[in-house]
Amino acid sequence: PADFSLGVTGGPREIAKGLPFRLGSDKGLVGGDEDAQRAERNAHDARSTFNAPSVILAPAQSSSADDFVASDNRDFTIGSFETIHKRRHPSLREVVADSLRVGHLHGFMTRAVLLVANANGPKKGKPPKLSAESAYHCESLDFCLRRVRELEGNAMSETAEALWRGSLSLGHVMMTLILGTSDVGDNLASRESAAVSEIGAIVDLVEEATLKFRAFMKDRDGTDVGREVCNLLPSFVVPFYAMLGTTSRLFDMFSWGKRKRMTRPASGSLATLALSFRGLLTALCDGMERFRSTTHSSGSDLAEAITPEMMERVQREVRLSRDMTRDRVDPFFQEMIQELSTYDVET
Repeated sequence: PADFSLGVTGGPREIAKGLPFRLGSDKGLVGGDEDAQRAERNAHDARSTFNAPSVILAPAQSSSADDFVASDNRDFTIGSFETIHKRRHPSLREVVADSLRVGHLHGFMTRAVLLVANANGPKKGKPPKLSAESAYHCESLDFCLRRVRELEGNAMSETAEALWRGSLSLGHVMMTLILGTSDVGDNLASRESAAVSEIGAIVDLVEEATLKFRAFMKDRDGTDVGREVCNLLPSFVVPFYAMLGTTSRLFDMFSWGKRKRMTRPASGSLATLALSFRGLLTALCDGMERFRSTTHSSGSDLAEAITPEMMERVQREVRLSRDMTRDRVDPFFQEMIQELSTYDVET
């Protein structure tokens, strides 16, 4: 599921020609034109009984990693050739918890895309009529939302949890616009007002995420910062970006497009959210610059055993590795920043 939410980063021909990677070029839910078709395929394939069996066993309707039994066949000794630096591997419980979180989030995103793909816009200033199909998609999304929220705070960083909660809240915004509010005087204006209020809270989450990450970047070394960015990108940043794009499609149905940023409260609130998110992506790019500029000492206990030639080779390999990381990470951020800049319009 993590790979699916990020999408293929370019086919063999694209990579061979040295073309830049493109987010979701072949698969994945990334807020693009092909999301609806891909979500329908996900729902269709979910009925298949010929897939490989899951290694995670659990009681029905459980969302706690402690309730699961999983098979762990990882080798940390025979196949380990690490000498100077020992890599930390996630525990089995962390693997299970991450699999649950990513899997549920992928299901949530699929339902959100299908909901918007089958939604209708308002007519003559009146809220759209709720069809049986839309009601079903809302019920499915709401059920999944309750399940996913059980996983909040499950070994996530502060930045990750803010993005996680923001992604879920965007799904609730979609249901608010389609189902309406619980108020007696439910109308298009009340739905817009409720959506604006919810999006305002999401803006606060994104601003908080940006502050948390910059504080993290200040207190930690470049290697830790780079690791955090690479963890955030596929599991939290891209899903939030996809949910933002899906919400924007629904707003377009309600005639609240980007060009009405200055005239419609809903359009203005979504633009504010997009630009706040752009600020977070800029901070993550700064983190990658910090990662690439970090150098390491040889360590006092090994200094006498390491020759200058050995150290030069290590540094060369590290630089090469970080250049490869740049080529695989930065294009995604630049693509998202460029798309989010389209919300920065005056008319």
